[in-house]
Amino acid sequence: MKYQYNFKETFTNAKIFTTEYIFTRLVLRAVLSSLVASILILILSTPQFSISATLLENKDQQESSDLEGVFRSISQKDNEMFQKFRANVFSTTTSKKLWELGWGSRLFDAENLHEDDNKIPKSHGMFNRFSALLLGYDLNPYYSHLDLKEFILRKVQIRQAPRASDFTVSMLTDGDREFAKELIYNIIITADSAAKQKALAVSRARIESAMNELQNPKNSLVNNGLSSILNSEYFKVASLSNDLPYYVYFVDMPSASEYPISPNAAAVFLADLIIFFILGVFFSYYSKNKEELW
Repeated sequence: MKYQYNFKETFTNAKIFTTEYIFTRLVLRAVLSSLVASILILILSTPQFSISATLLENKDQQESSDLEGVFRSISQKDNEMFQKFRANVFSTTTSKKLWELGWGSRLFDAENLHEDDNKIPKSHGMFNRFSALLLGYDLNPYYSHLDLKEFILRKVQIRQAPRASDFTVSMLTDGDREFAKELIYNIIITADSAAKQKALAVSRARIESAMNELQNPKNSLVNNGLSSILNSEYFKVASLSNDLPYYVYFVDMPSASEYPISPNAAAVFLADLIIFFILGVFFSYYSKNKEELW
């Protein structure tokens, strides 16, 4: 015998369940409580705004001016410049330069209570102090550029979509948005400048080495090779001795989101409504059937 689904019976049971366990004062109180809870969560939460800048890779930057360098530049990985820039953002060199520019005191001594940036007292958690006592090592009593590096590692995010030339540098802030925009801008500029200075130092070292070698008699083939290296490195020094960007260009300057990223008010209200509604129905069902359940 073929089974036939009884829609009428199902509808009747659903109506009974809705009347007895959903349309009740307990569920209504739970829904109202969800609104109160959501409002309290939003009041107690600190809004987090997104600060982001959009950058474009400088694909015109080549490692040398000779034909080999051109082909190497063409065949390099699509995101090589992005990876190099990202490494420089999170490097110790960048954090040290930012520290020298005064960002250490602006972040860790906002009230400007200490004249010496290297003498800003650093607080340590109880667990860290206890571990240092047990293991016998000293904790740094003052902030340094390494703490600034850790701050950048925690706060700054760099994202690039697959096969895209542009990418974003962003961070969340619950404080002064203008301060955060200035920080993001300086991180980008300092990281790019640090990379350029490294490239200049390498080129000048190669020039000096090649010049020394040319002073010693060599065969014509070696001398031609050294001359080619000199020309290439002199070209690179000339192309880098300016204020133009090295790895990246700004597409959009750092800007703040109009609305906070967190907390999401709509998501908070919806999530609390669903949770409290389910709890209300559960307790309504339990209170009327607890003797049968146990």
